[in-house]
Amino acid sequence: MCFFILFLILATINFQENTAIDYGFYKYSLGNDAWRVLYLRGGLHNFDKAKLNSDLERITELTSLCFYFEEEDVASCISEQDTLVLKKMAYINGQAKEITMHVGTKQN
Repeated sequence: MCFFILFLILATINFQENTAIDYGFYKYSLGNDAWRVLYLRGGLHNFDKAKLNSDLERITELTSLCFYFEEEDVASCISEQDTLVLKKMAYINGQAKEITMHVGTKQN
């Protein structure tokens, strides 16, 4: 019995050492939170690119995540690795338009 418990503990420790942490849900949650912040601060109403860029840069400082809008010239930084893609809707010049928002890890 004691041998079985020792084996179980060692197997659990070994499994935890070899498991990489997946930050996908964290990025997904923060990406949606960033979109809501941009909406609440008014940058998405007229799609004010200067305001959006400023807000995204501040969010990047706080989260260490990069944000990039594919269809528009809006980005805090562009990450080449571990990028999550979120499809969102925004009104640009009075028309609904789908925006592809990339969320990635900031490279130091």
